[in-house]
Amino acid sequence: MAGLDIFGPTVDPKQLYSKRLPISAEKYRDLIKLCDDGNIPEPFQAEYRSLPHSARQEDILPESDFDDPEEEE
Repeated sequence: MAGLDIFGPTVDPKQLYSKRLPISAEKYRDLIKLCDDGNIPEPFQAEYRSLPHSARQEDILPESDFDDPEEEE
């Protein structure tokens, strides 16, 4: 059948932000260290290095159901 899309209708998501949201300076520093140490492959490093970051941005993560191993002592 002509024009049949097996994945369903195309949906264009609504853009919620006018610019990229910043990450915390601490998270940015950790990502850059991963780049510098070679843990993030070179082809992807430019993306991480260009992330907007701010010292005023809090690093907020949801509470985990799992304890970190070093905290179980």
